[in-house]
Amino acid sequence: MTTSTSQSRWSDWLDTARVIKRYGPLSPLRLKRAVATLVARFGDLYDPRWLAEHGPAQTIEDFAERVGLGREYTTRRGDEWAKTAVGASQRWIGEIMEAGTRANVCAVSSLGWDGG
Repeated sequence: MTTSTSQSRWSDWLDTARVIKRYGPLSPLRLKRAVATLVARFGDLYDPRWLAEHGPAQTIEDFAERVGLGREYTTRRGDEWAKTAVGASQRWIGEIMEAGTRANVCAVSSLGWDGG
C-alpha cells in the first residue's frame, strides 16, 4: 500500500481511509490496547510494593503466572495470539506486525547481540 505524497489535510484523510479499508477499523486499536496491557504487566516488575506482595518466584512458570504472562502468552506464537486473543486481521498481522518484528530483530542484530 502506498500513501499520499501531498501535504494537504485531505491526503491525511485519504491515507487513513485506505488503511481502514485495507486492515479494518479495529485491528490497530485492538493491538494497541493489548500491548498497553502487556506493558503495564511488565511495569509491575519495577514497583517495590508489587514485588513485596508477590515475593520471589521459585520457577520461571511461577514467575510468568505472577506477572500475568502465563500460558496464554507463553504457549503459542505471536501471530496466533494476535489473531485469537486480540482479534487483529490476518493482513494486519502479516503486513504490519511481521514487518515491525523484522525491523526490531535487525536492530538488535546490528548491535552485535547474539542472544548468548
